[in-house]
Amino acid sequence: MVVDKRMSIATSQPLLAGSILESLSTKLSDNEDLAMPNYLALAEEVGELARGGSALVEESAAASNAIVKEWLATTAAPKMVPSIASSKQLMILDPLTQADVAVASASSDGGAALKALQQRFESAAALIEPTGGDVEQITFSRAVVPSGPSGDFMKVVRADGKIHYILGDVENHGLPAAFQSVKTHAALEANHLTEKLAVPSNEMASDGLAVIDETVYPYEKTFSVSHLMLDPKTGLLEHAGAGSEAYVLHPDGTVVELESGAPLMGGRYFRYGELGTLNSKLQLHPGDTAIMMTDGIYENRMWKSGLDELLKKAAMNGSSPLEINSQLTNPLIPYEDDASMFIVRWPGPKLSVQTRAIGLARSMASTAEV
Repeated sequence: MVVDKRMSIATSQPLLAGSILESLSTKLSDNEDLAMPNYLALAEEVGELARGGSALVEESAAASNAIVKEWLATTAAPKMVPSIASSKQLMILDPLTQADVAVASASSDGGAALKALQQRFESAAALIEPTGGDVEQITFSRAVVPSGPSGDFMKVVRADGKIHYILGDVENHGLPAAFQSVKTHAALEANHLTEKLAVPSNEMASDGLAVIDETVYPYEKTFSVSHLMLDPKTGLLEHAGAGSEAYVLHPDGTVVELESGAPLMGGRYFRYGELGTLNSKLQLHPGDTAIMMTDGIYENRMWKSGLDELLKKAAMNGSSPLEINSQLTNPLIPYEDDASMFIVRWPGPKLSVQTRAIGLARSMASTAEV
């Protein structure tokens, strides 16, 4: 199969890839165990050389994904996985294949590749850039074993002008939970979640949650998930959840708990989309703060009798997202489960520079007329 795929790539642009493929053939014949890392190196090198030839890049990546999937099924794979799991060569693979490699390496690297992939999925850029600076946002994530991967997953996307916050928590914790957490992230990446959320028929938060359900099915474990959808222009907030917790804090001290509306995802007896519309809407006012958290925070023994009171005080005091985060994630708190949280404050509609200039000119004109 390797030869067939190499020939397929070579025929796309023989002058470019021929010498590289010939060199690879020698390496493969010298040490068969190095076939997979070398194949990935080839695919990466061909891709770098052929940025102007998209067909070759796509074919190279497709061939690499196919080879890796077959290779992971062999008995020789486990001892070689660590050599590529943390390598930049992994980047050429599709998200689902990357997740498969990271999972396969867990028995030998203790979940290091899983954590690295998770950190890339949940980088500051991935979680903050989609907001476009339209909100004040703090994110927090901590695995029950700080050096290990988490069974929680966080994602932010911008679709059709709205900001979508997705927070999930796979049952239990440790490597088994992290396996599904990373696979869920990979499925959302690979199946173009942003484009699906922008489809007009998926206009409500519950529609988005149904899309997530369809994307990650079938499941290996049950998990809770919250989907918050915010229109940064109007402040309209929609929420749909499955076994999750979310709150809105008003400056007058009022705390509104957003109902979950559905049981955990992952049950074999129903699909989320079959439950009908389980959607709540809330009009935010400037300064309102939305909070999504996993049970690693809201079920922590430190807060079982005091979380509601803390949120009320935070609302009354006008605590900033950063202050709320520091109150809920005190480093002295013992964590018994993976813990993750989004804290989002809506500052109010932002006027464009042009709109502000026009408004200022009109105000000055009105004043002059008086």
